[in-house]
Amino acid sequence: MSPQSRPVSVMESLLEVLPIAEGNRDVFVDTNRPNPKLTGQSDRVFGGITLGQSLNAAQQTVSPQFVAHSMHCTFVSGRHATVAVEYHVERIKDGRQFCVRGVRAAQGGRTFFVALVNFTTQSLGSLHYGNSFPHDVPTPPSENDDDDSSANHKLPFLHHSVGIRLSSGDALARIHQWMRAREPISTQNSPNTHAHLAALACMSDSYLLAGAPHSHGIYDFASPPVSEVYDGRHRLSLPSETHRPIPRPHLNFPGSAPSNGRVTAMASLDHNLYFHDPARLRADQWLLSEIHSSWAGGGRALVHMKIWGRDGTLVASCTQEGLVSIEDLPEAKDSRL
Repeated sequence: MSPQSRPVSVMESLLEVLPIAEGNRDVFVDTNRPNPKLTGQSDRVFGGITLGQSLNAAQQTVSPQFVAHSMHCTFVSGRHATVAVEYHVERIKDGRQFCVRGVRAAQGGRTFFVALVNFTTQSLGSLHYGNSFPHDVPTPPSENDDDDSSANHKLPFLHHSVGIRLSSGDALARIHQWMRAREPISTQNSPNTHAHLAALACMSDSYLLAGAPHSHGIYDFASPPVSEVYDGRHRLSLPSETHRPIPRPHLNFPGSAPSNGRVTAMASLDHNLYFHDPARLRADQWLLSEIHSSWAGGGRALVHMKIWGRDGTLVASCTQEGLVSIEDLPEAKDSRL
């Protein structure tokens, strides 16, 4: 099948938004209701879906030469899985080199998410650098090794955990995982870069906030996040000489390592994403994420993520602050790094 005739992928379909009415260029509605089973909960929606849909709405209000370079988002409250979402876009600035859009996501008149999206024309500059690709990370599985038998087969993307990097000289634990859109992204979008940016925005919320408890030996979840929903052990962790596999005691696997506590509640508060090299981004090819947490206190935690392409290009950076509530387990043993 030629790229031009390739059907729209599950990722693109899930993140699609359309004008709510003819002639209204600034209000959009989601075309598909996300399956609540994506998170294993009855009425929870993976936050990355809202990130990708809001970016798609903003992208439809700028000229084709403008590409998103950052988005700054706040999760005001939860999103209901079965209720339509309206994305209201405000055209804050239209300049020659930069554009700014505000996006407000609402259900039944209730605002549950807001975002500020910045666009640029990608003019060339003389300063160019980026953090180096971590070369001690094993390569992702081949196409034939991908497993669709897990509970995550309804997700629009694949993710394969590498684990927590063991390094005595590194004060911060680093968590690595490979991820990509499950299906090839079509080339029918104009411009095509927009589809890959929206897909990356969706995937950027995968396994992010969990990096905070994991970096302190806390692996158990009362309600596992989307990246922790499995019904099998296949590819839970890729073999690595420099990483420790992430224990998952909530899955009740034999021999699961003890946890220093249990995460009883975890919710994103804000999400900041920077797109560094959109022209070289392919969200349907393997991307490596590196996650670490630099601070926690007052019931909140701050996490950071870098994302590279397989060619070593740093394509995006992300920070997120979220609520993390921990319950001590009397039987827990010290397994901190």
